[in-house]
Amino acid sequence: DEWVIEFPTVVVDRYEVYQRDAAGVWQVAVAGDRVAHTQWPLDSLRPQFALKFPRAGTHDVLIRVVHKMPSSFRPLILKRSAAQQSDSDHMLWTGLLMGVVFALILSCAQMSFAYRDLTYAWYAGYLLFTVMAALSYSGVAHRMLWPAADTFSSSAIVIGVMAAFAFNLQFSRSMFGALQGRAYHLVANGLIGACVVYLVITVLTVKFAPLVQIFQALTASVFAFIIYSALSAWRKGVRFGGYWLMVYVPYLLGVAATLADSSGLYAMSWIPAESPIALAILEAVAMMLCINAYSRLRHAQAVQAQVAAQHDPLTGFLNAANFAAQAAKLWNNTPPGKRHIAVLHIQVEEAEIRPLMPLDAEALMARSVRVVRASTREFDAVGRTGPTRLGVVMADVANGEALNGRLQRMVALGLMRESIDPRNAPVRLRISVGQRHEFAGGFDALEAALRHLSQTPDTTGRSIAHLGVVVPVTRIGNSQPYDTTQLADAAP
Repeated sequence: DEWVIEFPTVVVDRYEVYQRDAAGVWQVAVAGDRVAHTQWPLDSLRPQFALKFPRAGTHDVLIRVVHKMPSSFRPLILKRSAAQQSDSDHMLWTGLLMGVVFALILSCAQMSFAYRDLTYAWYAGYLLFTVMAALSYSGVAHRMLWPAADTFSSSAIVIGVMAAFAFNLQFSRSMFGALQGRAYHLVANGLIGACVVYLVITVLTVKFAPLVQIFQALTASVFAFIIYSALSAWRKGVRFGGYWLMVYVPYLLGVAATLADSSGLYAMSWIPAESPIALAILEAVAMMLCINAYSRLRHAQAVQAQVAAQHDPLTGFLNAANFAAQAAKLWNNTPPGKRHIAVLHIQVEEAEIRPLMPLDAEALMARSVRVVRASTREFDAVGRTGPTRLGVVMADVANGEALNGRLQRMVALGLMRESIDPRNAPVRLRISVGQRHEFAGGFDALEAALRHLSQTPDTTGRSIAHLGVVVPVTRIGNSQPYDTTQLADAAP
């Protein structure tokens, strides 16, 4: 089993290893992230060089490292089989990261389409470029995605980091920005713009050394801004801001320690080479706690907005537009004689005349809610169609005692005083009824007929009028009957 020398740090421009051959001539082998992987001496994730030991004596190995930024170098001498096993373990961690992250990306894409919320799309973009940076840092991308590239392998790490920063800033602002002021969004826009500019400069130039301090300052600013966003939200009562801090702060500390070690700022030989990938896996999975908490909050807000858009804020019934849409759909899709459908127009009035303190429309409607809810079923459509007018659609209530009993109960409850607060004035409900088996026209025609019926003066004092029913009623002392083609008593 041959021996190899391995350099765990991939992010180095160029490694040159010089050895003498059998004839004593110096031979050189090169590897690094600015050397195409196809030119490496061994097919490995990290730069590896076979050692050509003589059978006896000493063997000189000269190593030249070409790099324009601070870094740390800890070459290892190990057997080829052990190096291959290390690469296999690294690929296993990388595959685990990719499986977890791409499952989360698909989940975020689905939620983004379902909720029409870009927050999930920003997080999916952050995950995607985090994977790109992790694959580039570990050497997997250089080996498997762009083996013939030379300078791009080094640029890919910076591109992935800057793009991940930009998406993470958008994600943080989307989750916590509603709690902040204008200055917060200006700072976020500035940091996002700086990340994009640095990314473009990285693509256009290969001289990173003059920009390393800018990279460090930008990285520290992004981390500080994201932590401030989560901390501020948590202090304002947003629970998933605390989840974010518990996940993100350890992740940032781990990444910072790895970068400090690889850049030569501090010697931390105890940090495993797989640390960035393991930390990315933990961060991506744990961050889903924040996503789930945000999803519940977002769903609750969406439901509240939907309910507010469809319902009257005072009564809780459907508003006029939504009630008309539901009632028209049910009425027009039901042929006459196939199903019992009754549409009610209810005019709410004061039952007692109080000239000094008349009730306004809001007070009348507020007092009619209990009466209508007690007389209708959960699946009956009830809506507020005017300032003092309600509409009800009752399905599958047969004409006769069943329907009349509900209507008479509604009228009677309105005239009763509340036992809890007898001071509450009763209300009078004037109900106009249209039934599907008696009215063959469409819903628009029904609406017009019911509106005309409810506006027709009633001198009989009756509260319930059916559309299209003829009931002969004769005045006492007068042999001429009423014309009740449009207005009739519902009671026997």
